[in-house]
Amino acid sequence: MGLTPQVRNAVLALIVGGIATISLPLALGQILGPMVGGVMLNWLSRRWLFLVKVPVITLGLALAWRLLPSDRPGPATAPARLDVTGLVLLGRGYWARCS
Repeated sequence: MGLTPQVRNAVLALIVGGIATISLPLALGQILGPMVGGVMLNWLSRRWLFLVKVPVITLGLALAWRLLPSDRPGPATAPARLDVTGLVLLGRGYWARCS
């Protein structure tokens, strides 16, 4: 008993959409981040990097806290929770990779 072609296509569309949703911001951040940072360092100062990064990071954390679904099983009415420990470890790992 296999899946019908319509169900299989719907599942594949969801998977591809999920992968694109995750990979596109990561790719754009790695491409645009150094370019924008270089332009800011060249034409402005290091202080501007800090002044731009802090609101962007704060907004990203707030959106992640609000929009990411919980990965723990529970009732459907439970509020979504952000894995703060995983987020800190991810940031530390990314920092270690880039330095």
